[in-house]
Amino acid sequence: MRNIGGTQVNVGKYPWMAWLQIKKPNGSIECGGTVINNLYVLTGAHCIESATEVKVGIGYDFDNLILANKIIGHAKQSHLQTV
Repeated sequence: MRNIGGTQVNVGKYPWMAWLQIKKPNGSIECGGTVINNLYVLTGAHCIESATEVKVGIGYDFDNLILANKIIGHAKQSHLQTV
């Protein structure tokens, strides 16, 4: 069982969901994301703003995090940095 939005759900019920661990200059945050395909995860712009590192957890075991090798902000979001 996992806790999603305060509700206990069976592991694997939402396979498109990702967990992001994001480092910023002033600390770390966690955000959710949506798996688009085997290369991309979509998350909110506020999550990646000023991010210096993003690790992604997908699937059953979030202990095995994948380090994102590129962070791409939306072209129309001028306040974002591309790292």
